[in-house]
Amino acid sequence: MALALGEIALRTLAPRTFLQPDVPDFSWMSYDPVNGMINKAGFHQLNPRITRSHLFGDLRINARGFRGDEVIVPKPEGVRVVCLGDSSTFGLWLASGIAWQENADFRIDNDYPRLLEQVLHGRGYHHVEVINAGVPGYNSSHGVRQLATQILQLEPDVLTVRFGFNDHAFSGPVTDVRDPDNPVLRSLYYQVQHLRLFRLAVARYRRRVGPPAVSVALFEKNLRRFAELAREKRIGLLLIDYPLRPIESGIVPGEALPFLGGARTLEELHARHQMYQDALRKVATQEGLQVIETHRKLSRPETAAYSSADLAHPNPRGAALIARRIADRLEMLGWVGERSHQ
Repeated sequence: MALALGEIALRTLAPRTFLQPDVPDFSWMSYDPVNGMINKAGFHQLNPRITRSHLFGDLRINARGFRGDEVIVPKPEGVRVVCLGDSSTFGLWLASGIAWQENADFRIDNDYPRLLEQVLHGRGYHHVEVINAGVPGYNSSHGVRQLATQILQLEPDVLTVRFGFNDHAFSGPVTDVRDPDNPVLRSLYYQVQHLRLFRLAVARYRRRVGPPAVSVALFEKNLRRFAELAREKRIGLLLIDYPLRPIESGIVPGEALPFLGGARTLEELHARHQMYQDALRKVATQEGLQVIETHRKLSRPETAAYSSADLAHPNPRGAALIARRIADRLEMLGWVGERSHQ
């Protein structure tokens, strides 16, 4: 009875954004004790703020916290594709300057899910809807939690998954969202995650734990969890590789070392990242999963897929290439149905 009264009091007295303070560096994001970070539902702003700079463009977050138009549930007729990922899926890249310093030129026009929908509609697949579920800062553990608690209720027909950089580049309390191994405890966790008393307990716990990182072993485990959930719900699953800007391009001028994640040299960063890319291909082979390979084309100098200021996020040209590669595979597999005429 005391717990019930405490929950009622928190729901009555605490604001809707209880335990969800703003993220100082991103005006459209909030911290969340359960999910790490989230996009603010219903956010809409022209040239939103990022650190000391402003993004150029009109940014809309729908009522479910996804970038783009509102999502209808139950799913209407047609094919629904949901793209899970981090900032490179959400659509964020650095055109010039140094990240986190004044006047860095960030852009938000490289969201490949939007470009994927445009490509598919241009090819006659007007019945296909693409949802951008990318969230800046997310790693594969965030993605598993998001899939189980938010995405499955959208009734997707196809999932695309693109993680592998934040898993080793970022660590901290907001990255510790790994699910319990025990299926019963995991199910219970999902059922109580919306209770405010539970969220308060998680927030208190996070203040005590050290900064975790997603190991290669956990990354593999998360990929297998994606496969498990997709098979259970009969959802098509596509894994997308995550190449960095070619090492021959060198480091970003003026960038301070070590890199995020503690890599002391560019070679060390690429070697560490390659471990996660190798793990992705290993799991895909063992689980019989489809992998969209983009590294060869993104790495070609003539593609010009990265800016000189950003080693992880493809620019709009790179994003368009990713979109076309996904569309080609969806067509080849027959996962988008028949062309229609409008």
